[in-house]
Amino acid sequence: MNSKISRWNKWWIGWITGLILPIMGLLLLYMFDRSFHSFKNFITLSYQMGVLSNTLSIALLANLLGFYFFLNKEWYYAVRGVILGVLTWGAVILFLRLTIPEM
Repeated sequence: MNSKISRWNKWWIGWITGLILPIMGLLLLYMFDRSFHSFKNFITLSYQMGVLSNTLSIALLANLLGFYFFLNKEWYYAVRGVILGVLTWGAVILFLRLTIPEM
């Protein structure tokens, strides 16, 4: 096994990737938002309208990039970390869905 592969094929590398990529996806969604408000207001308005969990669910699609990247490299421990990152975000989304009051 190559030392480069063994160095980067860690579950926590995939987990950190799985936590960061949805944040980048959320920033991408913010960039395509047509209104002229700050990122903080984008999050606040999403929370107040009760669509923050839906927005985060769409942002989770960014994890497909990390998943397929690690899968093509055959770094299966990192792939497991990305899946763990999706599950971590899933717990956050579930918490938000249960706590955001419906309008």
